[in-house]
Amino acid sequence: MAHRNTLFHSMLNFIPRHQFSALENQHGTGRKSRKFSRWNQFVHLMFMQLTGRKSLRDGIQSMNSRLKNLYHIGARPVSRSTFADANNSRPASFYEALFERVYQRCRLISPSISSNSKTSCTVWMRQP
Repeated sequence: MAHRNTLFHSMLNFIPRHQFSALENQHGTGRKSRKFSRWNQFVHLMFMQLTGRKSLRDGIQSMNSRLKNLYHIGARPVSRSTFADANNSRPASFYEALFERVYQRCRLISPSISSNSKTSCTVWMRQP
């Protein structure tokens, strides 16, 4: 059977892991996480945003039910309390910087975007 990547996997490939790691080092909290990496947190947050999950519990249960898919995108299952603690303790400035990097990359790919409009690239990263 032929292997096919999911659309979600393709969207994650849009974010270069080396740039993600560099940003992670710049916006570190001073301690390395033991189990729940920042990449894992990002994958879960992005999945919840894209699938329109209304609660943390719903999003975590949905992601944890797809164990095979998690492995292939470089993520691991997580408990609800660990995820909530990570969201509270890790600075949001990391995601602001990540958005700026992704936005700059989006502008290079699509030069027709006006310099004042961020709407084309923010559709998949917008906040509720």
